Amino acid sequence: MREYTLEPEIAESVRHALDAERAVVGFETTILSHGLPWPDNLTTANACEFLAEDSGAVPATMALLDGKVRVGLTPEELERFCAPATAGKVTKVNLQNFEAVLCSGTPGALTVAGSLRVAASAGLQVFCTGGIGGVHRNYSTTHDESSDLAAIARYPVATVCAGIKSILDIPATLERLETLGIPVLGFRAETLPCFFSSSSPYPVTFSTDSMLQLAGIVKTVLASGRGALIVTPVPQDSNIEFAEMEEWVSRAQELATQQNIQGKAVTPFLLKELAELSSGRTLKANLALIQNNARVAAELAVRAPCTSRSRRDSLCRVRCQTRAELCQAGCIASGRTS
Repeated sequence: MREYTLEPEIAESVRHALDAERAVVGFETTILSHGLPWPDNLTTANACEFLAEDSGAVPATMALLDGKVRVGLTPEELERFCAPATAGKVTKVNLQNFEAVLCSGTPGALTVAGSLRVAASAGLQVFCTGGIGGVHRNYSTTHDESSDLAAIARYPVATVCAGIKSILDIPATLERLETLGIPVLGFRAETLPCFFSSSSPYPVTFSTDSMLQLAGIVKTVLASGRGALIVTPVPQDSNIEFAEMEEWVSRAQELATQQNIQGKAVTPFLLKELAELSSGRTLKANLALIQNNARVAAELAVRAPCTSRSRRDSLCRVRCQTRAELCQAGCIASGRTS
């Protein structure tokens, strides 16, 4: 029987950068296989990696592939996660099904939560995504909350994004972030960006226009053993006003209820409806914000590179967490609980 390892296989370019204490930015793969249409997904993947390199950082797109945890993909492997021929053959991977998909050998596209787990295990300190998941609307009925929030709190990695996804219960998600002790740091954002909208009525923990100041805060937070959330607004020429976005989301939610859309089918349904209601404006905003996030993440990684000491400390924390969980699971299984 084949044995599988959770230790990541790190691409040579990424490993050299980490060993030399150069800037590295991690990227997810769910947005490629499940978020964007072909060929926009491949164009965006290539653009994000180019923007990272152009800003002085090494890109490290992460995935599960051929029974291995991969950090850094080849151009051919990137296309494998984007191409129409592989649609339906790539599994969306979060913390719950991580090991099962790994051991199945099927391609696994990592969500924010899955990506943060891999980034931390590889010693990366900066990760880029479009927007984070959170508490869903109608939570009292569905009890649906993304594992992204727990992962951001758990892994000492800075997540750069355009804020909380517009389809979520934003106030409830902010309350959950506060409970978890996750700082929401606005970069060039005085209020919380909400994915397609550059601003909202909601506050951030701290706002700055200085990348140097942001990097200093992020390094301090990561040193404490938890993650940080950096939110930066969608470019203004692709911005959709918050009130207009809320109106579309409400209409899309009503349609989902009428058609009894539930569970994991809700998010893709809502995004598809929003693209239609907005006459394609949400897709344009999505493409623009992802590339802007990549640029900001690379700038942050350059200002706050992963040193040998910080990488060692991060890896130690992740491995200690894993061992503690395994120990706890063993105690529960044997009935030895305190």
